[in-house]
Amino acid sequence: MSPRPGTRFLPYAHLAIVFDLDDTLLKCQMFYTEANRRLAALLASARPDLTAEQIIARFRAIDGEAMRGPMAYRVDRYPASMVETCRILLAEGGQPVTAAMLEAARAIGAGVFEAPYPLLDGVEAMLATLQRGGARLGICTKGDPGVQHRKLARHDLYRRCDVVSIVPEKTPDVWAAACALTRGPHTTRTLVVGNSLRDDIGPGQVAGAETVWVAAGFDHTWIYEQAHDGPTPTHTIQHPHELLGVLAPVLAQRARTG
Repeated sequence: MSPRPGTRFLPYAHLAIVFDLDDTLLKCQMFYTEANRRLAALLASARPDLTAEQIIARFRAIDGEAMRGPMAYRVDRYPASMVETCRILLAEGGQPVTAAMLEAARAIGAGVFEAPYPLLDGVEAMLATLQRGGARLGICTKGDPGVQHRKLARHDLYRRCDVVSIVPEKTPDVWAAACALTRGPHTTRTLVVGNSLRDDIGPGQVAGAETVWVAAGFDHTWIYEQAHDGPTPTHTIQHPHELLGVLAPVLAQRARTG
């Protein structure tokens, strides 16, 4: 049935939508990519025998090893891996390992955490539209709590969302808990939105949610979350603001039937 005359129709009131944060709602990976390039430039004069791609590949191997240890999600892991890469490559090339070079490498890595992390185009308007329309909104993000908190606070995302979960890993149980916390009494449809097939779409499906994959490409996905294949998402979009288009057909039907 249609809404009663004089009542406000909230088109998204039946929705609970849980978003990933990095490179789903805000720009993140681009700052790491730029830091990797800066490290390669720093080492270029001391190791002219190596290409930038070779230096970055070596850094990724060293950082990947650190990801398997106790420093995995500590905020100092990334700059420490840059220092270690600098130390190893200088020593292997017969170059002096100076405190100045090591500090320059550390500063490049640490600078990533001071980046502005701007919202992706259209995200602010999309979240405002969903919020005004009565949707229940959540965020599930992993990483260092202090770093993630600063990103969320910078863009007032705590106010935009009903639930925010900062977690060490994104398992199906974690996604299920985030979805359960986000759902309200009128929720009939739950969606997980993210850019990682491995960490968002796969576990989101196991958790029982519809999934919306923001398929922006590997340049916009953390290397440790990249997957060349994986589950088939319920919906695929290129940019997060396209989520409103995904919802439009169902909303049109709901507006007609009440």
